[in-house]
Amino acid sequence: MRLCGIDAPALGQPIGNDAREKLRSLIYAAGNQVILVPSERDQNGQLLAEVFVTAGKGTEEEKLLNYEMVQAGMARHYKEYSDRCPNGGEILAEAEQEAKAKHLGLWTKR
Repeated sequence: MRLCGIDAPALGQPIGNDAREKLRSLIYAAGNQVILVPSERDQNGQLLAEVFVTAGKGTEEEKLLNYEMVQAGMARHYKEYSDRCPNGGEILAEAEQEAKAKHLGLWTKR
């Protein structure tokens, strides 16, 4: 399964491990429970989905992991598929602009 509308670095790429740990921490903070909203399958047959978690134990507020990863600079907005995501690509584009402006993750000045 892939997170719809985003492209995170692979483990062997720069910040790949950081991206994996960010995703794990978001899921762990939600008590390891996720809500999948499937979209479709990509060209490789992988399911594309939006993934939601609760904002924390004891709360009903939900966070969109796809957005959280891009906003933290741990993934790029993947425009090719974002229009197929249930929430569309606008929020992912905004999240990427925020991460770039703050020089987070992928957008860190080197």
